[in-house]
Amino acid sequence: MKNIAISETKQLPLHEIKVYQDFKFYMMKIRKPLLNTLFACCTSIAMLLGNSACSGDNKDQLESTVDSFSTAYFNWRFPAALKYCTPQSRQWLIFAASQVNKSDVEALCKKREGASCKIDDIDFIDDSTATVKVVVSNFLAMDTIGLTPQAITEKTFRLQAIQRQGTWKIALEGLPN
Repeated sequence: MKNIAISETKQLPLHEIKVYQDFKFYMMKIRKPLLNTLFACCTSIAMLLGNSACSGDNKDQLESTVDSFSTAYFNWRFPAALKYCTPQSRQWLIFAASQVNKSDVEALCKKREGASCKIDDIDFIDDSTATVKVVVSNFLAMDTIGLTPQAITEKTFRLQAIQRQGTWKIALEGLPN
């Protein structure tokens, strides 16, 4: 490293020193409010991005649960639908399964394609409760015991969903109708 003697350094003119000191004083004066504002803006942006990412994942998980439940339920695969329901909903699926008879199974086997479901709307009641409107097409609706099920072209159902321990589940209070 080269040693620089004091005589070799360039002296700043007096007016440049004054401008520098004024600028330094001005920056010291506005630094705190400027940094506070900048910090608040950055924090707000980070929170908005963080919340939107979480709610997006939350909504995706809800849609996946509703779609999987609806596909299983309306194709009469009640054991598969169980894993998407609350424990309290189990009784309704057992009841639905107990109502299926031989003619119902035959009618189901004759169908060329299964029921399809489409989520039409999601209404979040709060952070952990939602009502989901599902449009179900091409499904067999159970009718009176002993009669063959009715083929339904399209019908809209409202399903209640609740979030428990970070997982969305369908909460049945009766059979979907």
